[in-house]
Amino acid sequence: MTDTRDMGKEIVSSTGRMGIDTRSDNRFYWNVRQPMHDASRVEKGFDRLAQVKNIKPSRENQFDFLDSSKRRDVMRFIATGEVAEQLINPSNPFSGNVEVAFPISDGDWYISLGRNGEDRKTALSMDELIQETAVPDRQNYPAAAVEKVLKEGYSFRTDLSSPQVREQVLGLWDNTFGWTTEEICNLEKSLKEQEKTGEKNVWFSALQKPILKDKVVVAVGMAEKIKFTRSNGRPIDIIELTEWSVDEGSRGNGYMPATVTQLAAQVLDSYPIEERKRDILLIAECNIGAYAHKTGYKAGLTVPERVVPQILKQNVDVNGISSDFAFMYISPSSLAKNYPPEVVKQILRDTEVK
Repeated sequence: MTDTRDMGKEIVSSTGRMGIDTRSDNRFYWNVRQPMHDASRVEKGFDRLAQVKNIKPSRENQFDFLDSSKRRDVMRFIATGEVAEQLINPSNPFSGNVEVAFPISDGDWYISLGRNGEDRKTALSMDELIQETAVPDRQNYPAAAVEKVLKEGYSFRTDLSSPQVREQVLGLWDNTFGWTTEEICNLEKSLKEQEKTGEKNVWFSALQKPILKDKVVVAVGMAEKIKFTRSNGRPIDIIELTEWSVDEGSRGNGYMPATVTQLAAQVLDSYPIEERKRDILLIAECNIGAYAHKTGYKAGLTVPERVVPQILKQNVDVNGISSDFAFMYISPSSLAKNYPPEVVKQILRDTEVK
């Protein structure tokens, strides 16, 4: 498992651990390490997940085991194409549990199942959520968002070595995502250690606004890796672009798309060019109520083809509000169009800390 917690440095993890784990807001997550070759095994396993009630929460006060009405179960895995077709078939009663499903490399599919307690109901109808998260008519190149903020005098930070930066990031992450000072420091340590080992599991990007002789963080995001196994036995790295947060007074200025684009370039540059199409997958879970999907589209992500809704229903409570999320990813076509090797290198050259 490539969760930073395996390195002994606790952070607020978006990918979670391999195996079954608790998450904030009464959620059980099961990341299945091995690929699924049998649809009936998937269905039975997901049914059994509902009976799990006695594991220790990975963070304190994040799970009420007695309140099943607010519970959410999630199961994520790689499946063969045959298994995927059986699970998403509308004639299969189980298909209603499939929230996310789309083909990846080598004929496999990425699948995420979700089941909510009776009190976790979507804010809008599913048709309305799908319509809200539809592909926009106009899409700009993500690199243009980076170019815009650089021309305005902004700069990027990819480390947390500065106490001032850590404090500013905490101000953007504490209430929204529940981060603590200790967890910010743990992320800083992981980023530093990775520079020595060369094995990256987390990435970080912050956009800084120039104010007189100082700089202030106005947008921030990170990425986190988890490793699954495909049906041919080869690993695939799933990297989640997450913890998107922008200063309340700076919204609507293109800061968050620029930050996510710079972050995606960092991740892609960590892998050999030949592996980017086959061995990694960049994903994001985007809060629809906060219009994070609009940021996703501007950064070159897209919602997969709607063979299922691709909506995470009442995924998590954010700022006290239960929220529905759109699942997005950098598709092969977007990778070729928006993040070819020369563009990735140019983004990183332009945003390099001077």
